[in-house]
Formats: sequence, structure tokens, C-alpha cells
Amino acid sequence: MDSAGNVYVAGSTGSTDFPTTGGFDTTLDGGSPDAFVTKVSAAGSNLVWSSYLGGGGLDSGSSIAVDSASNVYVAGFTRSADFPTTGGFDTTYGGSSDAFVTKVNAARSSLAWSSYLGGADTDHGNGIAVDSAGDVYVAGDTDSSDFPTTGGFDTTDGGGTDVFVTKVNAAGSSLAWSSYLEGFGQDDGGTRAATAAAARPRPSATARRTARRTSAATAAAPAPSARGIALRIAPAPSRGRIWAS
Repeated sequence: MDSAGNVYVAGSTGSTDFPTTGGFDTTLDGGSPDAFVTKVSAAGSNLVWSSYLGGGGLDSGSSIAVDSASNVYVAGFTRSADFPTTGGFDTTYGGSSDAFVTKVNAARSSLAWSSYLGGADTDHGNGIAVDSAGDVYVAGDTDSSDFPTTGGFDTTDGGGTDVFVTKVNAAGSSLAWSSYLEGFGQDDGGTRAATAAAARPRPSATARRTARRTSAATAAAPAPSARGIALRIAPAPSRGRIWAS
């Protein structure tokens, strides 16, 4: 939702007649489900605009965010080797499925930028947030041992499915940093993880000591089943987590 109360929705559709009023892409690609991005008026009485987003394979939008200038940001996953990657930091499809991160300009006439995010295995973007400088934060899950971990606090694949947290620069041209956030079983990262990264709190010395104690306690804990997470990340990602729960 933006400051005027307009509502933004992302998801997936296989409908050839899905409403695409004023959209940047009005055609379902390849017969497989595409992601969609839709803006609904504050009164809920009409679509301001709506669009497909995808390529020839399966595409799905999982999370959406909007900045103060009404630019729209979408995260999800794609199995399309031809997913639009205008101006993106990664324009090559990695394999089984890749996460994607896309910025739609406020005029909704085109993509400001769009990119794959992933490695050679399965990757999903589950949460997205944007800060006041326009930097974008994506959280999700990955099975890729070669997931990009530029400048991250955890660059080692923990095995199985790991959470990832990634910061993309405002231009969409490069990763500011990216990291695994691993556990002992299956992990999943979503909107709360992305929002926590976007908040970029400044940690106190006490908080950093607490994080070290929490990490040690976690390492000694029995293997958990799949679960949700909440976390707080230091402004400099090399400092790691402030706390996790």
C-alpha cells in the first residue's frame, strides 16, 4: 500500500484474459502461468493498472513493495530462460528455478530494471523491501551451493535449503551484499527478513554480544523442522546477525 492508500498485488496467473489495464506487458507468455503486478485504487473501485510479468516458463510473484515515488518492486521465482532482465545485475538463467527481483517505474509503462537472482539449483524470492535510498532487500530460500554471497556474513552453503538475504543497489546494476542465513534443517526467508534488512539498525555493543551468545546456543540446539524466522541484521553485513529467532 502506498501513502495514498492504493493497494499493490503480485501473484501468478495462467489466464489469457487476466485484466491488463494500462500494463507494460499485456500478453500471457508461452501458455504457462506468468507473474502479475496490479495496482488497485484506494477506494477499491477500479484497477489503476495491471500487467503480466514473465517469460515462456512458469513465473510467480511472491512479494511486492512500493517506494515514496510509487515505483513498484516485485520478488518471486521464475523457470523462464527468457524472463525480462532489462538493466539487471544478472541476465543469465541459472537452472532449475531462479529468484527474480524487478522494479517497475511509477508510470508503469516499462521496467526500470529486472534481474535473476540465484545459482545453479532452485532459488525462490519470498520477501522484498525498499529503503529510503532506493536500495532493495530480498529474502528467500535457495538450494544452490553457488548462490551469490558478495560481501555476505555467511558465504557457506549449509546443505539442504538455506535462507538468503540480499541487498541490491538502487540502480539494480549490482549486489551491495548477499548472504546465506543457514540453519540445520530446511529454512525459509520471507518479507520479515527483507524488511529487517531494509531497516538497517545500528547495533550496540550489548546487542552484538547477545548475537554471539545466541549463535552459540543455536549451534548446540537439536535439529529443528522447517520454520519461519525473524532477524535483525547489522548495517555492515560482515558483522552478521544482531539477533535471530
